[in-house]
Amino acid sequence: MQFRRPGKTVLTKNADKAAILLFHPDIISCTPLGLAFGRHTFFGYAGDEALHLSFHEAETAQRCIDGVKSELRHGVDKFSQTLICNHIETLLNYSERFYARQFITRHDVNTALISRIDKAIDEYMAAGRAATGTMPTAQDMAPGLKVSAAYLDDLLRHETGKHTADYVSLNRIKTAKTMLMDHGLTTAEISAALGFCSESCFNAFFKKITGHEPEEYRKT
Repeated sequence: MQFRRPGKTVLTKNADKAAILLFHPDIISCTPLGLAFGRHTFFGYAGDEALHLSFHEAETAQRCIDGVKSELRHGVDKFSQTLICNHIETLLNYSERFYARQFITRHDVNTALISRIDKAIDEYMAAGRAATGTMPTAQDMAPGLKVSAAYLDDLLRHETGKHTADYVSLNRIKTAKTMLMDHGLTTAEISAALGFCSESCFNAFFKKITGHEPEEYRKT
């Protein structure tokens, strides 16, 4: 099962049978579904990051779609918008559950991808690009990893409990720890190399993450 934002193409040429649920943004405008729609990040996933449903999950999804069909056949009244939105919202909430299950069953694949993410961050740091003060984002890393930025961020959040920015920050501190073991580097040099605005900012952030000042950590 795939989800697409407006303007995106849906390919069905390899599908023996397919159903498409399309709805205008106006139908969910100013509704609880519309206000919370942004949390359904899978609308930003690529086609090969589709949801692979079990037989039971497919039946559940179909019931939600059938609910929308049933409402569309009913004469329009003051309840129509609410009931249609409820069926769509139920489908999306079930899809959140099904994607959570899929992340669990793909743990080994996800672990391999996280290793590639770590490598990409390490290469970014090693190339001295952190000195500019900008850290790699999901959008920066996604093309090289051949995944969508939305999928990358959700995968990290599921596997590590961290969003991409927080995960990169932890790797930044990991690099700082390695650099602190080189006693030829001062904390000011390390701070500059890792793109901190000042040595004091580096010291404060390092202590926040590790519980120690950089020089204290160096002596442990």
